[in-house]
Amino acid sequence: MDTTLRLTDVLGRPVVDRSGTRLGRVSDLLVDHAERYPRVTAIAIGRRRAVTLEPWSSVVRLEREVVLQPSGDPAAGDLHLARDLLDAQVVDIAGQRLARVGEIELVQRGCELLAVAVDVGLAPVVRRLGLRRLSRRLHDDTIGWEGLHFATGRGHQVQLASPASAVHHLDPHELMAVVSRLPPEHGADVLAAIPADRAERARRIPQHPAPRRFHVMRARKRAPS
Repeated sequence: MDTTLRLTDVLGRPVVDRSGTRLGRVSDLLVDHAERYPRVTAIAIGRRRAVTLEPWSSVVRLEREVVLQPSGDPAAGDLHLARDLLDAQVVDIAGQRLARVGEIELVQRGCELLAVAVDVGLAPVVRRLGLRRLSRRLHDDTIGWEGLHFATGRGHQVQLASPASAVHHLDPHELMAVVSRLPPEHGADVLAAIPADRAERARRIPQHPAPRRFHVMRARKRAPS
């Protein structure tokens, strides 16, 4: 049975080994973005200003405490969810709007943990301020991972390098709708990353200034199939 989790609810959880010895707290999760729904591949553990990485395969249980068996194996991942993506700007490809990530939604499926959506609504921001009761009165506004592109930073570069990312599967009109909402240098990055013939067709499409306010299109969260 799948279990839905929020990234910010996992961050800060105590990490212990099988004997109960305290190892630190969860400071981040790393994912492999080469997949449609990125799989968590490593856990970052913070203790006394030092951070160590353990492969996700070392995690025995993910509960109120994270129990793991340190393996000594190398840990890998091309994106840090908290460091690189939380609070980053994204383009909602379906809604054609620029938004900011307030939360990352995860699905636990057996031993795997997948990133499936981001929440760009007000509720996660209020919840992170400690106002949980107020946040329950607010609506979530989720975008499925397959329908977003990170507008700046590390997430932008990793998505351009990944053939599974949504931006590589857009038609010329959709492509220019995304490019027009990116900073100019990042829009140029997108056009340089796709086949030259598609980029040229996209460049021929007249561009209009992006509106200051975007019509909010609610995106239904979908678990990976």
